[in-house]
Amino acid sequence: MKDINWAYTPHRSEEGFKSYLRTVAARISEPPEPEVIDLGLFELNRSETIAAKLAAITDSKAVGYRTNWATDEKFPDTRTGKVRVRASAVCFRRPIMSQKGKDNVEAWCLKNKKILALPKDGIDIAKVSARPKLDNVMPLVMAGQFFVDANGDRSALYFNLNGNLRGLDVVCLSPGEQWYDFWWFLVLEELPLAA
Repeated sequence: MKDINWAYTPHRSEEGFKSYLRTVAARISEPPEPEVIDLGLFELNRSETIAAKLAAITDSKAVGYRTNWATDEKFPDTRTGKVRVRASAVCFRRPIMSQKGKDNVEAWCLKNKKILALPKDGIDIAKVSARPKLDNVMPLVMAGQFFVDANGDRSALYFNLNGNLRGLDVVCLSPGEQWYDFWWFLVLEELPLAA
C-alpha cells in the first residue's frame, strides 16, 4: 500500500482506504436480500395426481405447453389432503446454489419460514392464475423436488412464457451447477385451513 499516492485517492489516507475495503468486503460477504413478490392465498389439493391436475386444465393461459417430464413417475408426491398457503415468488438476482451450502435457496426458505413448492403445488396455483397473472415472475421454478438421473443431474419443473402461452417445462442442473440470476422460485407458507 506504500505505492499508492493518497493525494489522488478518494479516501485521502491509508486508514480511510482500509476502512473502505472493509466496507466493500462486508457487502460482498453478506448477499443482498432477494426480491419477493406476494402471489396471494391459494387452496391446494395434494391428493390429486399431476396427471389429473394437468388433464383438468383446459385454459391455455393457465398452462398451455406441457413437457412430457411432468409425470407422477418422475415427480412422485405422497402428500394428501387440502392445504391453504400464501404463495410468493422469490428472485435472488444473482447466481445461487440449489443444494446444501451456506448460500442456497433452502437456507433462505428456512430463515424465512417458507418451503419450496413441489410440482403439484405449482400446477394448482397456475390453474387459478391464468395469464397475465404470474407473467412478471417467469421463469418460475418448483425447486422443492428434483428428478435425479444416473449422472447426478437434477431436473425440476418450471413455468415459462412462450409467445401467448404459459408453458410447463423442465430445467436440468448438473451437479454443483448454480441457478442463474433470472430464476424465480415458487415458495409457500402453509396456513390453517379456513373453517
